[in-house]
Amino acid sequence: MGDVAGHEILKLLSLSIPLIIITQTTTSLLQSCGRYMKPVYYLAIGCLFKVVITYVLVSNSRFNIYGAIIGSIVGYAVTSILNLKEVKKLLKVKINLYEVVIKPLFVSLIMIISVVFIYNNVYNYTQSNGIACLIAIFLGVVIFGILSIVFKIFTIEDIKGKLIKN
Repeated sequence: MGDVAGHEILKLLSLSIPLIIITQTTTSLLQSCGRYMKPVYYLAIGCLFKVVITYVLVSNSRFNIYGAIIGSIVGYAVTSILNLKEVKKLLKVKINLYEVVIKPLFVSLIMIISVVFIYNNVYNYTQSNGIACLIAIFLGVVIFGILSIVFKIFTIEDIKGKLIKN
């Protein structure tokens, strides 16, 4: 069987996913408002950060390949921040970080911890990766949905509006 150490790298790299989503969403928003090149410039700046950080850290024996992960996360963070500032300036909106970032992040962390706990317990009981994954994912969706309503990330009316079209 192959080396399973790669899962640690992927697990850490998954931290960049929310930043990639923010980057993609804000890029689409800016380009749809006629600011075609701004996101490209900001992505270039983010890439510059990624390349420099990756180059410096990968050559350091304390970081090695993990330097590339840090570089990716920082690169997307820089791009996301620059895009968000441009969206705020362009649309003249006040972005409430607590509502937009902190609450969803908190709910996501609770869901992640729950899913890992559920997966480990179901796997230990069944010895089946497939069953453990399916149950953990299903319950993760349920937990996220309930917590999203409890913490008022979404309202029941929001959900009904998406499910029931007039």
